[in-house]
Amino acid sequence: MSIENIGGNKKIESNLLYNNMYVGMLRNLLEEIFENNKINKNEGIKDFQQKLNNKLSLKGYKNISVDGKFGGQSLEAVRIYHNKYMGGEKLIDERQVSISIIRQVFYDLINISNDDEEITEISSKKLNKKIETNLGYNSETVRINRDRIESYIDKYIPNKGIKEGVKYFQSKMNEYLGQMGYIKILEDGKFGGQSLEAMKIYYNKYIGENDISIKNINNNTFYRVFESLEDSLVLERQRIKEKQELVIKTKEKKTGNLGRDVGDDFISSRDN
Repeated sequence: MSIENIGGNKKIESNLLYNNMYVGMLRNLLEEIFENNKINKNEGIKDFQQKLNNKLSLKGYKNISVDGKFGGQSLEAVRIYHNKYMGGEKLIDERQVSISIIRQVFYDLINISNDDEEITEISSKKLNKKIETNLGYNSETVRINRDRIESYIDKYIPNKGIKEGVKYFQSKMNEYLGQMGYIKILEDGKFGGQSLEAMKIYYNKYIGENDISIKNINNNTFYRVFESLEDSLVLERQRIKEKQELVIKTKEKKTGNLGRDVGDDFISSRDN
């Protein structure tokens, strides 16, 4: 039985148009990947859309158009695929799909056969690779890079605090490296040798043209890693801002209620 013939009843919809600037940015990335692999862009996107259909139909979703035009609907399909099959932090809006995520989904899908076959669920990737390092928490190499990450956390998510910022960074490394079969590192807010090794693996997989070693990590490495996470960091900064605004509003409300209570008591005492 062909996977392509399976239908669903949940429609994939998006408010983003084909000509939306955000959609266009991600479409350009896909087209660049196809060009680098000498694949016709139109046919490559069609194949990508078909593979999304093949997988999402198993979850009850209707097929998106396989037209070679990567628009809002295709982007929403990527978001759903990421949430259903790749784990990590759930994306609640298609605008949360970052360059790193679409690259992950693409490389995950191109390893899936498009031939007719009996429908079987592809099991989750087993986590069996451990991130190991000989660098202790207080080693000179780690100390230098700890200073670097603290400066970048202070720059990119300044209101989060260093420890919580490092925890967030560790969680993002776990999110991406989990897709490569790595066991999670400890998210303890302490940037040590294991965190540095995780960053090196992330850089080599998702960013660098050439693999680097720990000793080659420099300020530019951190810059490129944080820039690659910028879409997530924007949302994190927004969450922090909203949380702070909620705290302020709550305090103002309590203060206002307290003021009214005191005033009411004063008026009541005068009446008496």
